[in-house]
Amino acid sequence: MTTKNNGGVESLQQRDFISSLAKGLDVLRAFSKDDPQLSTADLANKLQISRASARRFLLTLASLGYLHKQGQWFRPTSKVLSLSTVFLSSLPLASIAQPFLEAGTRRTEEAVSLGILEHNMLVFVAHSPSRWLLKLGIHAGWEIDAHVSAMGRVLLAALPEPELDRYLATV
Repeated sequence: MTTKNNGGVESLQQRDFISSLAKGLDVLRAFSKDDPQLSTADLANKLQISRASARRFLLTLASLGYLHKQGQWFRPTSKVLSLSTVFLSSLPLASIAQPFLEAGTRRTEEAVSLGILEHNMLVFVAHSPSRWLLKLGIHAGWEIDAHVSAMGRVLLAALPEPELDRYLATV
């Protein structure tokens, strides 16, 4: 028996699924621009888990070097970037595209980005920021709901109709 997870991907059989690993990744994703540091209580509330579980997840990730603990607060360390480096280094498209993105930025004086659809999200894999315009903090690995951006809507429009219908059913 297989089931669908939140990302819409077919998941493993229940006996092969490690829920604590999934929850640990949820903990890392709980940090954001709006929540750059979290306390145990903050995380417990955000993920709807017990404070004891939140504390164990935070302390484990801190002991592995993915979080820095200062008093009651935890914040991600640069080691978290190593998780995205694995993906980005295996994607030659980003390094091939970067000079073209930079040329586009020079020519238009606009920011130019390359993104892919990953489940229901637009994931930026390369970006060339504009020198003149407002910097939005877009960087490789940044993700947003696909339907809220122009690039995401273009990529959604190119999906085969059954895939687009599945996507639209989730929004």
